[in-house]
Parts: sequence; structure tokens; C-alpha cells
Amino acid sequence: MFSRPILTVTVLCTLSAMASAQLDLPPAPTPVPVEAEPVVTGPVEDAAAQQAAVFFVNPTNKIEILFNDFEAEGKITKGDYARYLEKLRSFGLSSRTTALKALFSDHARSVELAAEILEWVGQLTDAEQLINAASIASNIDAVSKCLYSATSLQGGNLPPLAASLLDHPRRQVRTLIESRLGESLQDEYLPKFIQFIEFGRDSDLRLRAARLLTLYSNKSEARQALRKALNDASVGVALQAVIALVGDASEIEISALRQEFVAANNDIEASYLLFGLLQAQENRSESVLDASLETRMREMSQRKDIFISAIASAGLAEQLFRSQLLESLNGLEEQLVYNLVRAVGGIDFYPQYARFSALAQGSLRRVTGESMLGEPASAWVKWFEANKNNLELVRGRIDIAPLDLPRLRVSITYANGDTKVLCGNSAPFVYGNRMIGSAGQSQVFAMLNEYSILKATIHPGDLGLGTAPLNLILEVTLGEQRKVLRFRGSAGEPWLSQLVADFDEIYADTGWQTLASSGADGLAFIMQHLDEFDSSLLDLTSRGQLLLDLSAGRMGTLDDAALFAWLVELSQLPQRQQLWTPSMSVELYAIAQERAANFDVANTCIKLALIDTSPALFATAIDAALGQQEGFRDTSCEMVLSRYPLEQLRLALSDARELVRLSAVNALSSRGVTAASTIETALGDDSINVVHAALHALGELRAVSSLPAVNTFVGAEYDDITRSEALRTIGAIGDVSSLSLLTETSRDFSAAVRAESVEAIARIDGEEATAVLSELFADFAGTPLEGGFQNALFLRGAASCRLVLRPYVLDFSNAELAHRAAIIAGLAGEPAAAPSLMQLLAEQPRSEEILNALVSATGSDNRRQLLPAGVYSAWWEANSYELPRNWLRSGLIASGFELDEYFDDPLRCATKISVEQLLNGLRSGPERLRALCAYFLFNLTGVDAQAILDGTPDAELLRRAQPWQDWLDNLD
Repeated sequence: MFSRPILTVTVLCTLSAMASAQLDLPPAPTPVPVEAEPVVTGPVEDAAAQQAAVFFVNPTNKIEILFNDFEAEGKITKGDYARYLEKLRSFGLSSRTTALKALFSDHARSVELAAEILEWVGQLTDAEQLINAASIASNIDAVSKCLYSATSLQGGNLPPLAASLLDHPRRQVRTLIESRLGESLQDEYLPKFIQFIEFGRDSDLRLRAARLLTLYSNKSEARQALRKALNDASVGVALQAVIALVGDASEIEISALRQEFVAANNDIEASYLLFGLLQAQENRSESVLDASLETRMREMSQRKDIFISAIASAGLAEQLFRSQLLESLNGLEEQLVYNLVRAVGGIDFYPQYARFSALAQGSLRRVTGESMLGEPASAWVKWFEANKNNLELVRGRIDIAPLDLPRLRVSITYANGDTKVLCGNSAPFVYGNRMIGSAGQSQVFAMLNEYSILKATIHPGDLGLGTAPLNLILEVTLGEQRKVLRFRGSAGEPWLSQLVADFDEIYADTGWQTLASSGADGLAFIMQHLDEFDSSLLDLTSRGQLLLDLSAGRMGTLDDAALFAWLVELSQLPQRQQLWTPSMSVELYAIAQERAANFDVANTCIKLALIDTSPALFATAIDAALGQQEGFRDTSCEMVLSRYPLEQLRLALSDARELVRLSAVNALSSRGVTAASTIETALGDDSINVVHAALHALGELRAVSSLPAVNTFVGAEYDDITRSEALRTIGAIGDVSSLSLLTETSRDFSAAVRAESVEAIARIDGEEATAVLSELFADFAGTPLEGGFQNALFLRGAASCRLVLRPYVLDFSNAELAHRAAIIAGLAGEPAAAPSLMQLLAEQPRSEEILNALVSATGSDNRRQLLPAGVYSAWWEANSYELPRNWLRSGLIASGFELDEYFDDPLRCATKISVEQLLNGLRSGPERLRALCAYFLFNLTGVDAQAILDGTPDAELLRRAQPWQDWLDNLD
């Protein structure tokens, strides 16, 4: 298509023209008439006859009569339509057959009505009838309704037949069907799209097919069709095809385009493919062009055709600008610019290539450093005529004259995505950027020069291995000149870290600009104080005082985001403690109440205001905390109280507001045992909530001296909740002297008190507590409270549990107690319980608790067998004479884990090795062996841990096994 006579004129644009120092542009071609949309005319009917005619000439049912009545209405309003639709719906599913016929009525509104009723009563197979109706409907609303109903019946997708409508003679229908087909990805549409793009009867049809094939560009057959379309007679179709080939510009798609460019059959096809690569380049800083393309691009840059030579020149220019190309281009620079300049002029005589002209201008701006924004295309011609003898393309170099510094803009984007921007006072300002005065500009310029950032020796694009993580992006902009460096991995070190440190230091000096609001007022504020903060005469103290002075009265005018940023800035002020005034705190407390809807901002205000914790501000601080949203008040109160001295907290305990007293108690719990006596005073509070909080706080502090006061609340005169809270506190304190009281309460009339008493005893370390628990087992075994007793033992530790129950397991004088002890001890991994459990299993072969206990006690899991009792009996017969150590070792080895033959003998196997192997088996081995692993870990280390069962979740297992890991770590 480039062989038409107009292109022969481009001979004038060869290098011979360059030699004569003239840029000859070809004349404009003869305008080509635009394809007119085919007009579809229908038969002209007499209006009266059309109104009298009906579709169902001899109606056979009420539904057909209803359709005839509808057609006879003449002008149909929305109300009429809704009324007839409601009548049709009253016939239910029986209206389907008539509606299918009515689809082909000459009355457009009847077609709409039929299509809408079919959306409700139609069947899946009716979708094609709806498509057929759409293909002949005379009204676009009827077409739309048919397509919508067909989509609904097909579950959101049009049937494959709908793809044929893309070739409809009316462009309105084409547009409608293109929109519908583009809403979902269906392989059934693909053959039609390929047919249309290859053999479509007009360019409009081929263009639409190309747009739709964009959705399928990852399929080989679609890609092949799009490749062929690059040779289409229509430039629009070819450009759309290459856009489809680019797709999302993924690495795979870009790689495919590169390969296809090299293998292209002709220069026209190659030009479009290169255009696609350059389009993808627009949104990427790294180069998409590699050395494999260079040879062909050089050849194409010498062609006489304006588009071919210019697109190749744009590719070479981008490669030169972005890549690390070091070798000379042997005078090609002038040719590249020449080709691009004449292509930019081409917008006047090649309107179909206007899209490429914009890309060519972008390439010119990058490689020349000139902008020409707002000027006519002829400005590039004039510039070329004036500069063609001393052209030097920018290879990632930015030249900055002293007078240009106010236009300088430098940004750094860190690995976490945060971006910081410094810009001169003449650069385009965006809210959030930091403006720098003349001193700051000089500092930034010196920093860039020190690390050669502005020189061509550091090329733009990616630095470091492409597979390494992105560490930092540095962007330097001066007007239209822009250089982007993407540092990956360790690229740029060690100097890059120093550059970032220098940048951050300059950025920190501009922190005062956070106080600026958005809009013109904020910019005016920055400009007003820029020179003042830029001055080298401003010492740190004066600077800090100036910041606080500017803050006063201005903070409340900022939006939440700006205020939060400013609060962060103030919190980093080195001299804030010395320069702070009570009025600053008062203002912040007031703002905190005003911004209560944004807790992060309000809480930060309160936190910063607490720099001053003088007694005079205490009430104001508490009021600000109580002014927060429901659910956040207690957090704010506790924060305020945690910052005030102990004397102030004592006063808070007498505050009339319960929340303040509760917060005071919670804050006191973080002050250590010295606060215990103060907390004790809260035990006399009128609010039971405060009393409970005080009891809990004393437990957290493990305040032994407070036991007499706590013991009082165990008495029967208090409610069960209070007594239980007191018992939990006693358990948390964990003093042996409490055992007698706990033994007494464990036999209380209240089940809740008894359960809490046992848990409290279980939390007290030592043999005395173990003996008490062993004695109490007889009182709890076989009762509804046995489960709570068991849980308390498991929390105390598996070894402790076994020690408590072992006397009962081995004592058969009380069979019921022995049985219950065997089951619980078995769950805790007691091998000695296995004989008793086997006897119990013979009596209760389907008992889940006995089977579960056997799994932990023996490491053998037969619960899923058809007859588990029989399998266990056979297993016991074969293994009862083996030691438990062998049960464990055989199970681990059979599962692929290591366990030394003498793992339980420290004289023959290093304890460290044994513990490591057992820990590995515990964490990663079969769940059935967990309890036995824990059993031998205790034997080897003497460290007890909470019981680990075969069903313990992995995360909880790791937590419970941590004491053995700590023991192992300390061993080293």
C-alpha cells in the first residue's frame, strides 16, 4: 500500500537532500473520500395500512390476541408497554411459543415485548432465535432488547451465532454487537472474528474484528490473523492489529513482538510491529528493544518511505536513549533526527499516521532535549535546519545551567513504594512535593554531580540484574528532559546509599512544608516562607521555634492527611521537649476532639500533646480522650494515663467517670509491683467492673503482698463472677500459700468456683500443688467437672498430668477411678496406661475416648479400621512386650524420620541429637506419635509443656513445643 504514486515524492527526502541543507517535504496527496455507511431502506408503507395490519392474522389464543391489541395501540407509552408486559407475564410459561413467533413481527415494539418476555420464559435454545430476530429488526432498541435477552438466557454470553452480526449492513448494529461480544471471552466467537479480519468486505468490519481479537491475542490462531492484518489496505486496521498484538505489554508479548519483527516478511509489516514495541515502551522505563532488532532497524532507517524510515529511526533513538549502547552510530544521529522531523511534518499530509506522529515527537523530545510544546510541527523543521551540522543526541545526559536549577525536579521511589520529590520553585508543583530554594537547589545539583547521575556514563533504565528485586527508582527531570534510573539488587552500591542519605537529609529540611494545605493557599504559604527556611543563617533552635510558631492556629485548617503528616513531622523535631508550650498541647487536645471521626489522626494529636504531662493539663487530656469515638475511648484514656506519673493515677482512681477509673487501673498494671498498693484501693470501688479490673491487674503483677486483699473476694457473699475473677488472680500470683484456700474452694457448692479453683491450683508450680491436684482427682473424676479438671492438668503440662494421675492408673482398688485416670493419662502420652486401656477397650470396643487415649499412649492409630478393637488386640499381642521407646522409634522410622537407636540413653547418644530428632518428629512426623515424642522429650530435658494431642493445630503445636526448642538453644 506504500507503492502508490504519492510515495514516490519521498525521494526528495533522501540523504542527498540533507547534503544540500534542505528539508524537502512532499506535497499533500489527493483527498480520499471517506467510506460512506451503507444505507438500508425498508419498504414504505401507508401509515394507515401499517396501523391496521397485525402480525397474527388469525389469532389462535389469547396471547396472540394480546399481541395484536398491542400493535393496534398506535403510539405506545412506557405505561402501555409495562401494562402489556404484565399481562403477558400472567400467562406464565405458556407465552413462550407465541413470543418466539412475535420476534419476527414488523412491529418494532412487539419485537421488544417478545424479547423481554422470553428473558423470563425462554429456554437456552431460544437464544439463537433472538439473534435471528436481531439480525432483521428494523429498530435499534429492538435489536438491543433481543441481544440482552439472548445474553441472559445464555448465562451472560451471546451464542456463537451472534458473532455473524458484526457483518450487519447497519453500523449501529455493528457497534452494538461489538460492545456485547467484547464483554466476555468465548472461544466460539474466534473463528468468525478471524474470518472477518481476513476477508471482511469493508475496512469498518475488519477494524471491529481487529479490536475484538485483542481479547484473544494470547491464542496462536488469533495472533496469526492479526499478523496477516498488518498488511491490510487500511492503515487503521493495521494499527489496530498491532495494538492487539501488544496486548498488556507483558514480557511474553514483548518478546513475541521482537521475534516477529525480525522475522517479518516485508518492511511494512516490520514497521507496524516496531510501532507496537514503541507503544509498549511508552509506559516502561526499561528498554523493550534489544540488540537483535538493531540491524533491521538500521536498514529500514535508510528507506525512502517516510513511515518506514521514521519508525525505524524512532526505534533506534529509543534504543540509544534507554540502553547501554556505547559504540558510535557512525554519523547515524543526523539521519535519525532527519527521519523523525519529516515524519512529524507528516501529520499534515498523512493524516492516517497521526497516531505515529505523536510518538515521533516524543522520541524527538527525548533524544534532542528540545520540547517544542505548543508550537506547530514546522518548528521542528526550523530547528533541524539550524542545528543539523552539530547534532548530538542525548544519551541519558541532562545538561543543567545555573539558571535552570529552579526547574529541576528529583524524585526517589523506595522499595516499599513510598516516593519523595524535591523540586525547584519554577518546576511544576504538585501538592505533596517538597519545594527547595536556591540553597537547596544547589545542594541537590551538587549531589547529582557528585555521583555522576547527570552524565551519559550512567545510562537510563535498569541497573543490575533484571531478575534482582527493584531497590530504588531515581528520576531527574528538567523541563522536557527526563532520566530514570532503576536500581536492582545491589546495583549502585556503596555510593547509592550515600546518595539516598544526602537526599533524605535535604528532604527532611523541607519538612515544614507539610504544614501547607492543598491548593493555592498552600502554595502561597510555601512561597512565603521558602527563603526563610532556605537560609543558612537559621540555626536549629530558631528553626524549631519557627516551626512551632507556624503550627499555632494553622494545624486545625489542614485536612486529615496533611495534619497527620505534620504531626509526624513535629514528633521528629529534635528540640520539641525544650520548645514545647502548654498552648500547643491545648490546641492539639481540641483538634483531637474535632477529628474524633478519624481515630488515627485524633490519637496522634493526643500522643503528641502528651509531651507536656503537667498536672494542669491532666483534666484537658482526659476530656480529649473521652471525646473519642465509642470503642476507642478506653484506648485513648489508657494512653493518657500511662504517660502521667503515679501520683496522678491515684487521683484518677477517684474520678467520677467509671471509664477513667478503669483506664487508671489498666495503666497501673504496667507500672510494676510498686503500683500494687495503689491498685488495691480500687478493690473498694463502687463499680464491680473496676473491682474486676483491679483483681485482674493484681494477677498480672503477681503481687503476693496483695493476696490477703484478693482472698477476701473468694468468700461466698460475692457473686460467682467476682469469686472466679479472684480465683484467677490467685492462680496468676501462683503462691504456694494459697493452696489451702484453693483446696477449700475446690469443694464449694458452686460449680464455677470449683472449676476456677482447680485451674488456679494447676497454675501454681511445685510438688505441693501436684499433690493437691492428685488428691482432688477423686472428687472430680466421673463428674461433669472432670473435663475442666482434665483441661487444667493439660495446661499445667503433660508430664505433670501424668504425675498427678499415675497413682490412680496403677491402683486397681477403685476400678472407676483407675479407668478415668487411665483415659486421661493415656491422652497425655502415658505408656503405662496402655494395659488398662486395652482392658477397657475389650469392654467398650467402640468408645471414642478410649481409642483416642490409646493413640497417644501407644503411637498406634487404628481408629479408622472397620473393627478397631480387633486390630488393637492384634497389635497389642505383637507389641505389648516391646518398650514404649521402640513403639516410638519404629513409628518414626517407618514414616521416614530419623531417631537414634539409643536416643533415650544419654550415655550412648548425645542428648542434643536425640532432642533435635524428637523435635523434628513432633513437628513434622505423624500426629499419632506426638504424645510419645513429648513424653521422651520431657524424660531427656526435664522440661514440661502443655499436652500435645494428635489433633492439636500446627501453629499451636509449635507454640507448645517452644520450651524444648528454648532448652535446645540454651544448650548451645
